[in-house]
Amino acid sequence: MVYTGTDGLDYAHTGSGTGLGLAIAQSICQAHHAAIRAESGQDGTTFRVEIRKE
Repeated sequence: MVYTGTDGLDYAHTGSGTGLGLAIAQSICQAHHAAIRAESGQDGTTFRVEIRKE
């Protein structure tokens, strides 16, 4: 798990996110048997969501 959403910190004034959106995306992926992956590089981090068609 990348983020649990339980650190209790307030990031609203620092300009960075809390990661809550990532936690929500992970919950959706788990509910739909999908995968979420993070790939980091020099230009930043890319998150990929893979959902299979049925």
